[in-house]
Amino acid sequence: MHIRVLFIFLALATSESFAFELDWKKFETASFQAGTWLENLGQVRANRDDDTNGFGITPFIGASSAYNINSQHQIIPELGYVIQQSSHKVTKNLFFFRTDYAYSAYEWLKLRAGSSFMILRQSGSGGEDTLNNGNTTETYFIPEEGRNTYNQTLDLGVEFVQKEISTRLQLYTYSPFDEQRRSYTFSLSLSYTVSLEELF
Repeated sequence: MHIRVLFIFLALATSESFAFELDWKKFETASFQAGTWLENLGQVRANRDDDTNGFGITPFIGASSAYNINSQHQIIPELGYVIQQSSHKVTKNLFFFRTDYAYSAYEWLKLRAGSSFMILRQSGSGGEDTLNNGNTTETYFIPEEGRNTYNQTLDLGVEFVQKEISTRLQLYTYSPFDEQRRSYTFSLSLSYTVSLEELF
């Protein structure tokens, strides 16, 4: 699905009838983010008492640049990486490329909506691992080689801005149109924004 959407976008972007013309001078700022990644918050069983996973620290970093359509509207492409996680002999690396439309409702508040292309790389050393499963245990197989998983998410966010510093809460919805597979991930981050003229 996400590949077809990408091809449609590329076809429109390269067609003569596409009304939007990119003006590179409108990329005026760069932002650098750091925060925590809250994967499937409240949706994964954490212990035998049926408690679900809560807030935790899973660090991620990102970088973005804002394309100013006008004083209130921006298009913001962003690259990010969730720092490698290891659990039960399996390592995970998550990379994402995302684009938001941002609306500055006030000088201190931005509302954001967009989509992310997620690339999850998982690898293991092979073998088996025994984990709790309710009141019993169950044996799970550990992958012997690396595997990539690709997902496209639907995103919503709110950003609180104070000069060059901002705080953002972002929601990523996986499989938004499939009720049985739908899941939610959040990120909470702190950003520092600089002028591209200062940076270069």
